[in-house]
Amino acid sequence: MHCRAMQIHIQLSIAKSPVQTKKSNRMAHIFAEYIGATNPQIDFAKVPNRQVFPFHFNLAFATDYDAGGNNTNGNFDSKWAAKFDASGISLYKKSHKETRFFLSIGWYDDKYPFTMGDNTWADNASKTLADMIDSLNIDGIDIHYSKVDASILPDAFAHAVGNLIKDLKEKQVIQFASITPTPTLDAYYNKLYDDHKDIIDFVNYRFYDLDVTPATVVDLKKAIKDVKSKYQSAKLLVGNKTNDNSKGKILDDVFFKTYIQMSFQLHGIFGWSADESPNTFQFENDAQEELKKIK
Repeated sequence: MHCRAMQIHIQLSIAKSPVQTKKSNRMAHIFAEYIGATNPQIDFAKVPNRQVFPFHFNLAFATDYDAGGNNTNGNFDSKWAAKFDASGISLYKKSHKETRFFLSIGWYDDKYPFTMGDNTWADNASKTLADMIDSLNIDGIDIHYSKVDASILPDAFAHAVGNLIKDLKEKQVIQFASITPTPTLDAYYNKLYDDHKDIIDFVNYRFYDLDVTPATVVDLKKAIKDVKSKYQSAKLLVGNKTNDNSKGKILDDVFFKTYIQMSFQLHGIFGWSADESPNTFQFENDAQEELKKIK
């Protein structure tokens, strides 16, 4: 067995998802953060990590587009800064035992839409992403497309991406898989989830992309309940912007009050993104402080 596959095999025997606390059968809440997409000055060490519950870094992004903006049909390459390398990830993991790293594919806007040149997309993607994941000591893959080409139907999206996740898991390249739906693509992500829920561990929902930003606890509760009807709530991480000036940002007071009140139905919080956070990292600090309160 390949050394990386052997490592994954051993880890899988002791780290299953959903994560549970040591004291009970209750799920441990997760804090997740995207990093690497827009700010070359950001670094893992700058982001607060309390190390009291599972922490996910979603490394953003890998795309199958070349420097000229041409689609490469599943041949992925990284868009993040070179400093996010295997050495940095390994060192961080040694001192932060509860941290997992996810390689996120897609993009945060419509610049790099999901498309396929032909039916070899999943095979090409599996090969190129496996090489990246193996070299970086990554734990999982995250699906974060913000646009799908008009020629691609939900069935085709679900089939191709589902086969990618399945192949990476069967080959023990990854332990975990997450999807990050945005409301405009619910038909695509819903189909992907419905067809492959057994191999999808986390659903990071972009509540900050809703047409109308929830302004009250009642508004956000309703939005979460609507999403729960489409995706399994036990896997749901509730997403918000980290910068108060960002479009779609849900007021922190509303966001955290709602999460605490619904905490036993949810699995965590994620922030978009470390790159856009002010130097105080107020959202990251407050989110982890709120999660600590949950018994």
